[in-house]
Amino acid sequence: MNDLILTGLIALLMGAVGLLSYNLGKRTERNAEYDRKTDALRTANAARASLRDPAVAERLRDKYKR
Repeated sequence: MNDLILTGLIALLMGAVGLLSYNLGKRTERNAEYDRKTDALRTANAARASLRDPAVAERLRDKYKR
């Protein structure tokens, strides 16, 4: 009986450690995805801000004019 309880506790602890590791990995991946999205938005905002400058917009029009 004592061995059964000990085996159950060990299995429970292993499951808890596995679940904790899974959740921490998921959180890390979510944070990395958030950082990638933030960087992409920062780049897009910088590009939009540069297009507000009339000289830059005119230079791009001249370069890619068909």
